[in-house]
Amino acid sequence: MKKDFSKKILKFSLMVFVVGFIFFGGAGKAEAAITYVGGQVGGFAGITTATTVTFGLTGGVASVPASGDLVVVSYTVGSTVDRALTITGGGVAYILVGTELYQNDDFDVNLRVGYRFMPSVPETTVILSGTGSTADAGRYTIHVFRGVDSTTPLDVAAVTAVAIDSRVANPPAITPTTAGAWVYATGAAASATGGTYTSSNLTAFLAGTTADTNDAQIGSGYFVWSSGAFDPAAFGGGGVTLSNDSWAAVTIAIRPAVAPTITTPTKTSITTTTAVLGGNVTSDGGSAVTGRGVCVGASANPALDGNCFTTTGT
Repeated sequence: MKKDFSKKILKFSLMVFVVGFIFFGGAGKAEAAITYVGGQVGGFAGITTATTVTFGLTGGVASVPASGDLVVVSYTVGSTVDRALTITGGGVAYILVGTELYQNDDFDVNLRVGYRFMPSVPETTVILSGTGSTADAGRYTIHVFRGVDSTTPLDVAAVTAVAIDSRVANPPAITPTTAGAWVYATGAAASATGGTYTSSNLTAFLAGTTADTNDAQIGSGYFVWSSGAFDPAAFGGGGVTLSNDSWAAVTIAIRPAVAPTITTPTKTSITTTTAVLGGNVTSDGGSAVTGRGVCVGASANPALDGNCFTTTGT
């Protein structure tokens, strides 16, 4: 993508100003770092029809996702059979991470993890399929991230684990490769009587359990990675584990968007009252740039809240 822009700037002093390019904040802008927007957790007793969950995020910078934000949903069902789960938004299926996990025991865990980038008009809800039986409880977590590479959101392949005879979810270790990547891990279990997980290694850890004949419990959170392998480790809490329980877990690495690339700013036709400023955005860094422009000032790195002139669009 390559776009030119220029703007005549009036009423500046006689000195030659330093021109700086900026990429203005807001949803959908290419970021150089990931931001946690917020999350939520909930559940419902067994139901055979779809459940609509309205976004009500807490713990981050916003209560609802914005355009370009990455929404990660983990949805688990406690059952005695292999269920087919779905996660959708705006009539579009969330992209499945790896494969839907199933572990067979007396109480069978089903776990589906999906993600979706919010469109230009952000969705306000996510729709979870029915649990498959009025005896099968459902539980979910939602985590929303900003500044994620929209072309390759998963830095490396997801890793998964399942086990029988236990409810102690143990998300596997992962080794990201891109500086600034974050790790997201989720674990779930099925049992006769669920409990609430804890984690000392994950931030914004959301957990809970929903009761029915077949209980469902889940816990999910993130870690700001710096180097090497990261092991989320086995969750704490979760109630008393029994030999007829089962669990499943998924760990992913989220890749940050690359900062946009620009050409050297230009300044021509300088007079005592006007100048023509311009430049090119030669790469969007993997995320849509919805605002661009120039700032002027009497010294280097002019303030973004000063004399700035913008143009919008993609």
